[in-house]
Amino acid sequence: DKRRIKFEQNLSSAVLRAIQASVRLERFPKSLLEVHVLVLNDDGGAQAASVTCASLALANSGVELFDLVPCANVGIGSSSFIVDPTQEQLKGDCLGSVTLALLSASEGISDLALNGPLGFDAAGQAVTACYAECARVHKLMSKALVHSASAEHISTADLPPA
Repeated sequence: DKRRIKFEQNLSSAVLRAIQASVRLERFPKSLLEVHVLVLNDDGGAQAASVTCASLALANSGVELFDLVPCANVGIGSSSFIVDPTQEQLKGDCLGSVTLALLSASEGISDLALNGPLGFDAAGQAVTACYAECARVHKLMSKALVHSASAEHISTADLPPA
């Protein structure tokens, strides 16, 4: 299916653009880092979820990063913003959408996608809403990493000596 292939190519390049700026590539000379993303169902937000999960997976696996990369998607409705809109909302209620991947520590944007006929003010407000959502997601990512590290520490501490 041509649509599926196009979706996979766009998602792959979006994840690469968003994550590439966060990886400390100088620590991996002559190395190839691969991240595989499997989207089972896309009801909206696949790009934001894929970028966020890829960043979290790299950090959890011990790859040195400059920063975690949370990603958020905001739909622009006729009178309000919709954080993490569904496909149905994007096709019906939304005039457009903004997807933002953020390097949280430096507040640098590693990827930004604007879709639809967006005015300057609406796009700016949507980017601001994405920043706020990325900050919220970043806190959750940090908590998940701390929880994962403490769970690994507890499980290895309980093992008998080799």
